[in-house]
Amino acid sequence: MTRHNLIPVADPKTAAEVIANIKATRARLAESYKRARSSMAQLEATAERLKRIERINVVVDPPTPAVEIKTVETLQAEAIEKAIDQHAAHDVIRIASDMSPASYLRQLCRDEGVDVEWVTGNSRTDAVVKVRWKMIAAVSARFPKLSLPELGRIFGGKDHTTIFYALRKMGLR
Repeated sequence: MTRHNLIPVADPKTAAEVIANIKATRARLAESYKRARSSMAQLEATAERLKRIERINVVVDPPTPAVEIKTVETLQAEAIEKAIDQHAAHDVIRIASDMSPASYLRQLCRDEGVDVEWVTGNSRTDAVVKVRWKMIAAVSARFPKLSLPELGRIFGGKDHTTIFYALRKMGLR
């Protein structure tokens, strides 16, 4: 927080007093400007010194890479974890490929924390429409062979032109 040196001044009565007040204000501003310039010069000098020190440290003392030594048990445990992760990912991909477009929409709604009825309903509020567009784009990307009328039926009987508009707004068509 800066502290201002406020000088109580009575209303000037003559032109000479006005001129004197202006000169005093200019002098105070000039002094503040000099202090700021001096502080700035000190900061720049400090920054330059830090840059030089960093350059010296980089040239003189390069960092040594840390080498981690692992036991056989650790390597085996990591291999098992990796195999489990790969197996789980394969199961997720297999399950996802078995989904229907409607069940995929339900999954998206669950992930987003919204009701399917909210997305497939007739509301035209901005928040609902933006989420609906996002869902239409996701279902269309996941199931590219679906026609616009089919997508419209999934989204509560929307017209194919509504689906086309949503995809266009999301940059997919």
